[in-house]
Amino acid sequence: MPEFIVRAHARSAVRLGTKSYDDDASRRSWFLALPHAHIAVFDALRQAADDIRIPDGLIILVKLATPTIEDAILHGMGVASHALSMMSCVTMAGIEMPRPIWAYDVGPGVENREYRYCFYDKTGPRATRPLNDQHLIHLLDKNYKSFLTDGAIKEDFKDRVQRSLIAFRRGLSDNDDVLNEFLTAWSTMEGLDCVYTKLLPASTVRKFKDGMKDVLNRLGKPELFEPLEELRNEIAHGNLSLADATKTATEQLDLIRKALALMILRILKADEPTIAQITAQTPYKGKFPPHTRLMATIQFDPVEVQNLDGQPQVKVWLEGGKFSRNADTLSYEPDIRYEPQNLKNMSAYGMEMWGDSGAPIRVNGLGVRAIRKAEGA
Repeated sequence: MPEFIVRAHARSAVRLGTKSYDDDASRRSWFLALPHAHIAVFDALRQAADDIRIPDGLIILVKLATPTIEDAILHGMGVASHALSMMSCVTMAGIEMPRPIWAYDVGPGVENREYRYCFYDKTGPRATRPLNDQHLIHLLDKNYKSFLTDGAIKEDFKDRVQRSLIAFRRGLSDNDDVLNEFLTAWSTMEGLDCVYTKLLPASTVRKFKDGMKDVLNRLGKPELFEPLEELRNEIAHGNLSLADATKTATEQLDLIRKALALMILRILKADEPTIAQITAQTPYKGKFPPHTRLMATIQFDPVEVQNLDGQPQVKVWLEGGKFSRNADTLSYEPDIRYEPQNLKNMSAYGMEMWGDSGAPIRVNGLGVRAIRKAEGA
């Protein structure tokens, strides 16, 4: 199986060096050889003055074997996240989720190695979604004029539903961690289950978690209840690898988001046509960091993950961008340039704009040619 090295960066209140500034005596790095991956962590340093560099986050290098370079980025972020979580725990200090910077093939005997560079600066307009006034007014009416004013409904039930609305928003807005959102949504559904089974009595919703089963059934995925419940238990009990848990949660996260929304809407007794229209939308996670991925091949002699300075160095920047309107669609064409620093050769063959699946970013018909600096004239 091919091997790759993935580089990531995380904003961090934790540093590795013994001093609050960088010097030769205090500089340190951290390396761990795991059965499935090798990981090295370094301080990211920022020039604060002519003779002073200070820690400004963490650089993580992960070496692992995966079928493709995109798989390497996905699984590499899982490995990095786990290592940073342990660092956060032992220091009692915050570290943000790592973001991929680049990845390349380090397998033996490869001449033109697959390479990806993730570019975050000024990646164009953020995808947005218009508000449907009719849906909002309908939900407000069901919540404030019916559900919350119904004296027959227990106050605890009312509190659970209001907390679930906040949990739904926070899941899409407050973090970019897949497992955190999955566990929040699942536990929120567990808390709503008693409300669902009490207020929507039916022969199929009488026992604990029957409400959760019912909404998955209504979404056409009844067979996924047991696998998803097992995923929740495996994550909670630590019996599943972080990479496998992240992969499974990512694959089913849209379903879980829709299931939680459907549970809330049915408890509030929204109209079925309105529920169908709302849940037909692909959920859009506002916290996801949109970025551009430069796709290329490079000629380079790989080095091990412990060697930070010896890794591929490519300068990438945004020269400009062009906006255009076509009916209701806004298009954006970035002019992203690259300049290899220590490579024998580099050949770029395309770019991809990465955003949340619920709000796809379209750039110049889904592909823009990357341009070398020398070609800019």
